[in-house]
Amino acid sequence: MINRSEYLIKNIGNYCILIFFLLFSGKSLAQSSILDTAISYKAKNIKLHEALTQIETIVNYNFSYNPDLVANNFIKCRYEKQSLHTILTNLINDSTLKLMVVDKQIVVTKKRALRKLDLKRIKETEIGILQIKGTILDIESKQALSFANISIKGKSRGTVSNERGVFNIKLSPNYIYDTLVFSYIGYRNSFIPMRELSFRNNLIYLKKENYKIKEAVIKTYDANKILYDAISKIGDVYYTNPYKIVAFYREMVKKRHKLMSISESVLDIYKSPYRGTYSDQIKLLKGRKSRYYTHNDTVSIKLKAGLKATLTLDLMKNPINFIDRKFMSSYKYYVTEITKFNNHKVYVIHFKPLEHFSEAFQGDIFIDVTDLSIVAVEFYVPYKVLQRNKQLYVIRKTRGVKIRPTSVKYLVNYKKIDKNYYLNFVQGELDFKIKRKKEIFTKNFEVSFELVVNEISTDNVKKFKRKEVISQNNVFLDENYEYDHQFWGKYNYISPEKSLQDAIVEIQKKIDKLN
Repeated sequence: MINRSEYLIKNIGNYCILIFFLLFSGKSLAQSSILDTAISYKAKNIKLHEALTQIETIVNYNFSYNPDLVANNFIKCRYEKQSLHTILTNLINDSTLKLMVVDKQIVVTKKRALRKLDLKRIKETEIGILQIKGTILDIESKQALSFANISIKGKSRGTVSNERGVFNIKLSPNYIYDTLVFSYIGYRNSFIPMRELSFRNNLIYLKKENYKIKEAVIKTYDANKILYDAISKIGDVYYTNPYKIVAFYREMVKKRHKLMSISESVLDIYKSPYRGTYSDQIKLLKGRKSRYYTHNDTVSIKLKAGLKATLTLDLMKNPINFIDRKFMSSYKYYVTEITKFNNHKVYVIHFKPLEHFSEAFQGDIFIDVTDLSIVAVEFYVPYKVLQRNKQLYVIRKTRGVKIRPTSVKYLVNYKKIDKNYYLNFVQGELDFKIKRKKEIFTKNFEVSFELVVNEISTDNVKKFKRKEVISQNNVFLDENYEYDHQFWGKYNYISPEKSLQDAIVEIQKKIDKLN
């Protein structure tokens, strides 16, 4: 009889702090009195960003600004009991910028990014959609931050950035007075009023905030106890009753890094209770797809269907063995650091299997220090284990074809709304080597799937009718659906990287010629 962990592994096989944000402009939402606080400060021949870092420790507020807006000159100053607003205004010395306070952050921002004229224009458009685009980068390295979370403060709407840090969020103009929250593991959260952003080309620079802890101190943390307690609290910190989500879903198949197919859809998902026999359900709202491959490449398209894996990867509902207390003795756990996620301190617990364990994973679990909620998990299948269980990762294959998986890794994270956590983002990446009989060389294929939760609803939740539900076992690219241009304008989506867009254009041109 197959046990629960084996079942989950097979289902997966079958088939993202201050975010030291560049802020762009606006008005204080709360706690603006900090700017009136009198402090003393002196500095001699240091860069402006160093001075701001020193002032952060004095006032216990973080600064959030766009480095491209603020000149980073050397400064020399001495202030005795001056208001913080006066000190900052003199240090920054730019009349086109202004200061605002959002939660525990002091934002240095450009004056009036979205004007009333812009808002009027939005409302007069046919669709009436407020669309904001930008890129999220590390402030020091300028490297893109893949799969950073973007959401509306205190609400259930949101999206994530793509592999190149690009985000594209579409909202009703009614949200113009709300605040966007950007979060990324290991970085500070940043709160940016919607009106402080422009429609496009927003560069959001985030700042790392890891806590420096000596190795001797790290060893005092009992990782097993932390994880054991976190597992015990799953029923308390996660929303375990039925709820519905509207999600964006994407599957891609590449051969030697060249795109072969892409399918995207907006899904309505019924999340069943954590306890009980009911399964999650998926209703396809709208979809679109492009594909270009020969008959000989069909085997690659049949490798994985990610819908079932995506729902199975809700690990708080479907715990895999490394977060199952019955199997914890088969793993070694240790705290590697304390970092930040969504403005909360989190333990980073690394886990790896003991040698004897055959159905094993390896990776990191991120656990909130305060409420012991598991906020994210990154894990992969070790290569040796992958080769022993390679049959789990192929749905079906063509006769005379050898398929060998070379890498399987997953990422899942959760978002807190009010007092409960909900599924927020799921990603899977699977790499294969494929060799046909009588061929000398193998071919490399990459299969990926992503699910991003755009909206969560807990009111009047009911199961879907049977005829509305699509099968989670089918290869998603094979689903039949019509492209609806007007519909796609109403939903958030992950902007694919430019090279991917170019590939889709070329594919479509060839398809058009055939018609």
